[in-house]
Amino acid sequence: MAISKSKETAKSKAIAKIKKTMASKKVKTRATIPIPLEEARTAIFCGWEGELTFKTKVWGDVQLKGVGLSQVHADLLDFARLHYVDFKCDEVDRVSMIISLAEFCRMKGIQPDAKTFRGHMEDFLQNTIIIKYPNGETHMFVIADYAKYVDEKEGDYKPIPPKKGKKLVDTEETKAHNKAAVPRRSDGLFELRLSSEFQKFISGSRYVDYSELLPGLITLPNDILKQAARFLLTHDEWHSSTNTLHDAISQQQIMPTGLDRQGIAKFKAAARSLRSRRKIVLRTGAPELRELIGVAYDPEKDRWNYVKHALVNISSPLVEPPKSIR
Repeated sequence: MAISKSKETAKSKAIAKIKKTMASKKVKTRATIPIPLEEARTAIFCGWEGELTFKTKVWGDVQLKGVGLSQVHADLLDFARLHYVDFKCDEVDRVSMIISLAEFCRMKGIQPDAKTFRGHMEDFLQNTIIIKYPNGETHMFVIADYAKYVDEKEGDYKPIPPKKGKKLVDTEETKAHNKAAVPRRSDGLFELRLSSEFQKFISGSRYVDYSELLPGLITLPNDILKQAARFLLTHDEWHSSTNTLHDAISQQQIMPTGLDRQGIAKFKAAARSLRSRRKIVLRTGAPELRELIGVAYDPEKDRWNYVKHALVNISSPLVEPPKSIR
């Protein structure tokens, strides 16, 4: 497929930038796309499977359907906003970010894996988030509506049109196409576009920028500590017990309807057991959270005390969407 001169020029510039960054062996300080506070505070990235409904203080009932998004996906989305290679904003306020697989894996301390990386990116297209506000209003959206590889030899990667919903069917046709089109080199670039519905949904939010702390955040050993770090970084200060902190970062799952007495008992027992295990992880991970974001934990009083980190910036809602740097 022929590539226009303008696309070729933009692509070459993006590749030149990432090669320069990779040569310096560090991520350069730059303008960032801020992260909505409410997104960082809620349990959207809790790794659900199938369908999950839970309550939040800000949004009311939240229903998640499709592929579960975990803290790995939150890492990718944060990295895309805070350490992009390039980005652009179209006429309907959809923000597209180009990121480097090599840079993400280097920051995370893992070996580049193009196949796994592509799978995580496609997960953003295969889920639906439904917000049911207390006033009865409902808002439905996907976080991202488009994803593609960008490669200096293969050109723009465009997947075969979906056969079932938004998920590519694993046929001989798609296998052959993907094998030929997806770059396997570790310096592959990937573009992720946030949906206009998601952009509108977060437009009234305050924003947080913790780009300087992201390298440490994405290397925390488990999702619970990552959730706690992201939650605390959205506050000017936070003082609470472990119970309160746990409940703030966890989804309060709504009990399914139609359960008999035994089913209700099992549901409650499982919830109590999960809550107990997660609180243990929080307490044992306190030293790592202290080292990263400065939160103090007093085990005798079971008290967490956090004051905004000097490298974190919390700002007012954006009046306009970010402008393209192209």
